[in-house]
Amino acid sequence: MNGTSKLRQTWGLLVVSVRRSATGSQHRSVWVLVAALIVICGWQYGFSRRSAFLDSTYRNAAASGVHDDGKFVYFLYYLNVFPVATTLPNPPLREEGARSLLVHHPSTLVQDLNWTWFEGDRGKILPYLFDAWLKGEPRNPSVRPFNRLAFTLALCALFASLWLVGQPLLGGFAVLFLGSNPFQLYEVHARENVHGWTITIAVLMLALHVPALARRRPDSRYLWLLPVMSGVLLGTVRTIRSEPVAIIVSAAVAYACLNELPWRRRSVMVAALAASFVLTNAAWNRWFVSKHEEAKALLTRVGGHPFPGPIRAHHAFWHPIWCGLGDFGQKYGYAWRDEEALAYAAPILEEKYDQTLPRLAWDGDLPPEEYWDERKVYKKLPFDVPHYGEVLRSKILRDVSHDPLWYAGVLARRLWRIVFETTPVRVAVGTQAWTVPMHGLLLFPLAAMLYAAGSRLLLGMVLFTLPTCLPALIVFSGMGMTYYGVYQALVAAVGLTLAIENFGRWTRQRRTPQLE
Repeated sequence: MNGTSKLRQTWGLLVVSVRRSATGSQHRSVWVLVAALIVICGWQYGFSRRSAFLDSTYRNAAASGVHDDGKFVYFLYYLNVFPVATTLPNPPLREEGARSLLVHHPSTLVQDLNWTWFEGDRGKILPYLFDAWLKGEPRNPSVRPFNRLAFTLALCALFASLWLVGQPLLGGFAVLFLGSNPFQLYEVHARENVHGWTITIAVLMLALHVPALARRRPDSRYLWLLPVMSGVLLGTVRTIRSEPVAIIVSAAVAYACLNELPWRRRSVMVAALAASFVLTNAAWNRWFVSKHEEAKALLTRVGGHPFPGPIRAHHAFWHPIWCGLGDFGQKYGYAWRDEEALAYAAPILEEKYDQTLPRLAWDGDLPPEEYWDERKVYKKLPFDVPHYGEVLRSKILRDVSHDPLWYAGVLARRLWRIVFETTPVRVAVGTQAWTVPMHGLLLFPLAAMLYAAGSRLLLGMVLFTLPTCLPALIVFSGMGMTYYGVYQALVAAVGLTLAIENFGRWTRQRRTPQLE
């Protein structure tokens, strides 16, 4: 037998062993489920108690995320007014005090501070509001309690879902590795920010889709409800951060791959996902706009500082794409600095549209020359200038179309980072962590083996979270953006589960007497 034949035989044996281990026939004990959920909650609570000692090596340094968001909880909590904040330090923590500020200190009332809401994403106020509800007052509001709760519930949901389809061992390893991810632990438990939502939503979406990924045909009502629930969830989190929405790709692909359903049914599920996402996001944005107009009218009436400029629902698109090409696209002048994009656009805007960019006001620069209001409370940013995005878009599309090999090279180098610059797979308890030997390249042979074995559930587990890498692939791959990817944790979980199950089967066969 030559080397090729041996390789094929070995591959065939591996595929057969994977097929036998992917049946989901493990014993399901309710007590195991209950005990696991209790352990998961206590385990994650231990990280929150020791948050000051968590590893900060793996974190997102490419985006700011939040600014003065917490200062806007005060009036929302007491008077249901948003966005309004006072520039007075330590306002009185009672409803009467909030009302007195409207009467006696209207000149301190503003609708924005340091461009907190300039780029939209007003849903960030909701985690802060949850903290205020817990405390019974808007004292030093924090996003961390809600972030911790959401991530812990997502881990519990994932284990429960895999337990339900007969894969408690896989559920245990998946939760163990995902719940020990150093990037997620720091962003959720230690950092006052919202960057952990990408992984939290990916885990929760995976939990929702496990029954659909399993070979057993789920209840018809569940299949109708699943895309709607997913769309509502993603449409809501879209108001907090943009990156988590990438997981919608996995949901759509999962519906398309439900081969036991007619294609029309699958098409309806994809359409329901898209429609519920768009409608939910539009409803939230409409609500935030109505609250903004309501707050604006209030400040106009009492003599505060209403914001007269335009408001956005979400981040601008072409500016981060332009700057993001600064990771590997320097050939055409791109750089991960706002100033470089502005320097490029300024002469074009002036020549073509007779528009002048106002100066930036951070990093010690001179104050801007332009304001939205006469009292000079709200400074204009260069990104407000009409046609600014068009100028950047024109350059990006021109460079990509004229030199596609250059852009392909950028994408290839970003893919390299996604595979080689991942967070380590760890087992963490409290402040202690142990690294599991694992490399992102193992994704490819394992995925091929699972596909050959016809294991839709395990293949879905391995591939489902891949869209969390899309921000690093499409926008920018430096400064921690690749840490959103958690596929390596699921590769390790699936691989270890298969190894243990096959070892157990081999051991049982050795102990069973063979019939003559």
